[in-house]
Amino acid sequence: MNIDIAAIRQALDDQRFETARRMCLSALDRPRRGRSAQDVRLLLHEALSCLGDIKAAQGVLEDFRSRDPDERLHLALLLAEDYHKLAAYDFYRGSVESAQGLTGDEYADKYEALADQAFSSAIALADTPIRKQRVAAVMRRTKRQSQADALAPLSTPESPAPIIPAGRGAIVGRLTCADGTPVRNATVTLGFPQAVSHPDPRGHLGRGIGGGIESRFQGEQTVRTVATDDSGAYRLDDLPSQRYPFLAVSLDPEAFDVAVLFFGRDLDVPAGGELRCDGVVEDWASAPEKPVDNPFPEHRTLEGASWRRMAAWTLRNPFHFDFPRQFVALPHPGCVSGLSLALFTSDAVGEPKPVQTLSDGTLGCFLDLPERTDRVVAVYACESSPAGDPAPGPSRSPLDFQLAADGLTAVIDTGRAMFRIAAGEGVEAIAPLLAVRGEDGLWRGAGRLLLPGHVAIAKRATTIVEQGALLLRVEVAYGLSTGETVRFEMTAHAGEAYLLVRETTVPIDGLAFEFSLREFIGGRGFLHWTPEHGGRHWSTLEVRNLELARLQESVAWWIPPQGFGYAMTPDGLDAKDYVGVFTRRRGEWIDRAFERISQGPGDANRELDWPYPEMVGSTISMITAHTSEDGDAWFRFAGFDGERQWGVLVSTLARNDGPYKELSSVQHKVSSPRLQDFMTWRLHESDSLRRPMLLMTRDEIRGLRRKRRAPGFATVWKKLVEGHQRGPSRGLQALL
Repeated sequence: MNIDIAAIRQALDDQRFETARRMCLSALDRPRRGRSAQDVRLLLHEALSCLGDIKAAQGVLEDFRSRDPDERLHLALLLAEDYHKLAAYDFYRGSVESAQGLTGDEYADKYEALADQAFSSAIALADTPIRKQRVAAVMRRTKRQSQADALAPLSTPESPAPIIPAGRGAIVGRLTCADGTPVRNATVTLGFPQAVSHPDPRGHLGRGIGGGIESRFQGEQTVRTVATDDSGAYRLDDLPSQRYPFLAVSLDPEAFDVAVLFFGRDLDVPAGGELRCDGVVEDWASAPEKPVDNPFPEHRTLEGASWRRMAAWTLRNPFHFDFPRQFVALPHPGCVSGLSLALFTSDAVGEPKPVQTLSDGTLGCFLDLPERTDRVVAVYACESSPAGDPAPGPSRSPLDFQLAADGLTAVIDTGRAMFRIAAGEGVEAIAPLLAVRGEDGLWRGAGRLLLPGHVAIAKRATTIVEQGALLLRVEVAYGLSTGETVRFEMTAHAGEAYLLVRETTVPIDGLAFEFSLREFIGGRGFLHWTPEHGGRHWSTLEVRNLELARLQESVAWWIPPQGFGYAMTPDGLDAKDYVGVFTRRRGEWIDRAFERISQGPGDANRELDWPYPEMVGSTISMITAHTSEDGDAWFRFAGFDGERQWGVLVSTLARNDGPYKELSSVQHKVSSPRLQDFMTWRLHESDSLRRPMLLMTRDEIRGLRRKRRAPGFATVWKKLVEGHQRGPSRGLQALL
């Protein structure tokens, strides 16, 4: 495979760091000379550094030998930045230094000292102003501001003088209360234009974690103020003719809960004229319901067939969050016996979508709801079609269930992935999931059911619980010789690459289901715990006895190897398959032993250090991933007293390398937040609460204003004003 440097650079720019790593290694496997090989090694260093494999990245630099002063400087700076990254606490917990007993601070001091040594080497090479600026830039990125300023101070560019429009105009108006009385002697404030950067809210859900979303204002806000007269009138003269962001009035805080009211936004002042902006001081009221156009009439004709609308729903998504395609159960419209049903959505009004009547009486379908989108969903029944023609409808579903000739196994085909499972009845210890098949077209894995010596299978039975065009649900039950039963309820969705499992198990030592991917040893493993932002997620599946992942119902996600999922994949660029196990429906697992531990002992005067399960997660019901010295790589599902829910994803590296990962998307859409739950939120209804609601009720605001002036509150208020408190402190400060 011919890989050029531009393709590797593009993969890095797209944040497909694992793919870039593989491309670099593939390129270096072929003979390369001179500059080309060095460029690939530098790109490999960047890929490894972004993957959080800093030691491997530094190993790449050790191979460099250069006489070029600029390149030697570049290598010294890369090494310094690598050491600084290694000093982060993320790398401490699994480090050799941690095992040796160093504290987190001692570990950080060690690597920051190594970074300082690398910076010293870089400074020795920085013999020109431009090279010193290069060193200073990296120093600033690594929190060495004072050293950077001493080496190469930043020049402060002069801000260009603001362009003031030549035209002049005025804003006039009158403020009244809701009963018509004038608002006298109140301060009206006009805000002048100010540069503001508004972060994309979608970025908060992507790379990086923590912190809030807030706009950044550049410079001080310039304002003009004027007081209202006895009639409530005000006038602002001699204003540059331009757009002003806001107009506000300040009221008596002892008389009004909300003492600042914005009554004008984006005001365009005409040259040589007046803009009138009146305001009414009244309580905040929720906006009325936003209407959504319904494009679906009660009766319609499609391809000569007559359809009648049976039900319709309006879905609203005002958030910067995308609900990808997922299975949803809608209330059944009823009275449609013998009629063909189809689903239509307002984004494709003429395209029928399949539905499936479920055993509980609901109507199953697939829906998606992109961010900031309103959508109407309608179910139609076909009442008549052209003579001799079948009713037009959706295309054939890819979901299929095929029993093997021996009757002991069956294959579930979703159209994107295949799963071989136990079938029929018997006493053989056949595992519930035996193998999977993805886009490589190869059966991968080997399931095994482990039993202690004193336990045998009394009866194994596979039952189809639900079968249709969109959803297939199968239960594999194992009656044990102890009289207990272990169940695996497996659900497949048409067109999806996953199999969802609801496992009910029992606490017998040595009882476990394991799924081996021995053929992936030497390949790569991915721990899904936080977004990829410098921490390490990928590792090589080595021939060693290692625990790679702990997938718990509740995850202390800052402490790997705990995570939400784990995936294994062959290394290199030839294979596509990416097989992962993920947890789902957190909060619905049943773990009776852990429940007893986490809920006691404790009383009113003495509570546990960790009183709630969600703070640490159970190691009793967890799913684990391992490698062994005999060359195996596998997932283990040990028996315990309770029930857990998980899934298997058979995807590709291409769909899971980069900011978007199918593993993450699937884990959310079958767990939380789900469209099934979200669509019941009554977002269209007007709010009945008196706003604002900020750490208090509306009626408590004026009392808290008086309290802030009390001596006992002075210290807290001082911290709020000085910005020492995070969270909603600035909002509270503005309100009080």
